[in-house]
Amino acid sequence: MLFHSKVPRARPPSQAPAALRLRRWGKMLKTAASHLGLAVGLAASLYSSQAAAQGTQFNCSSVYGLTNRGDIYVTDDAGNTELVRSIGNAGVNPFGVGPDGRYAYIARQSTASGPQGSVIVYDSLLDEVSSSSAAPQLQPGMSQFIAGAVNPVNGWFYIAAPNTAGNAFFLYAYNPDTPAIAAVLVGRITNIYGGNGDIAFDSSGNLYLAAGDERLPPPNNHIYRIGQVPTIEGNVDLPATTIAELNTDRNVNSNGIAFSANGTLLISAAPRTGGHRRRIVVY
Repeated sequence: MLFHSKVPRARPPSQAPAALRLRRWGKMLKTAASHLGLAVGLAASLYSSQAAAQGTQFNCSSVYGLTNRGDIYVTDDAGNTELVRSIGNAGVNPFGVGPDGRYAYIARQSTASGPQGSVIVYDSLLDEVSSSSAAPQLQPGMSQFIAGAVNPVNGWFYIAAPNTAGNAFFLYAYNPDTPAIAAVLVGRITNIYGGNGDIAFDSSGNLYLAAGDERLPPPNNHIYRIGQVPTIEGNVDLPATTIAELNTDRNVNSNGIAFSANGTLLISAAPRTGGHRRRIVVY
């Protein structure tokens, strides 16, 4: 998963796929590939904040990876990685950082260390991991939680899980002001295809989704714009619009997405069966 804690500029909703250019942007994870797992077990995030001191708040313009064992890594542009902190919880995946760069929000993908979908809060300033939230109510036909992002407008942590048919994502919202309360279902992202992916917000609170199916021939990964999303519990349809197609190889998933501070849209893609995760820039 990719995330940027500095508020990015909003991208005009009228931009069509033809207006977007794609290019490879180097190797994202190299030395820690064997540690991080390059499918849904890895949530990688790009952050920017006013703080720069490692061990307190998340560093400006650094890439962070969260393994499904709960290990947070920082990665430089050369692909070199360093362990930052282990939160001590296994089976996690969705990952987001608040606008000030202090708090990281992590959700359980599986029940390896607690209820599926429960949220763990990591205070990077105090270096403390808080107790997790209650478990959300799961939906029939729902797969595991694999996507997460913080909305910079309200600071809420959103997590998402695809349905088993691979044509919709269930979207849940978690309010950090009530940390013990479970994330609630707020809608269902429709008009998409793909059983793997990630979500990101722009500065105006518009939601984007990267999703794909590595079993299909290219273009097998797409970027979608959903727009504004609810904070009130419900199961309304949130139709998505395709804004770009990624011509990745077969066996490759687009499983990370984020905006940089200047509005650049970053996508990470990785082979499902192993290999290096790579970044793709869409701008």
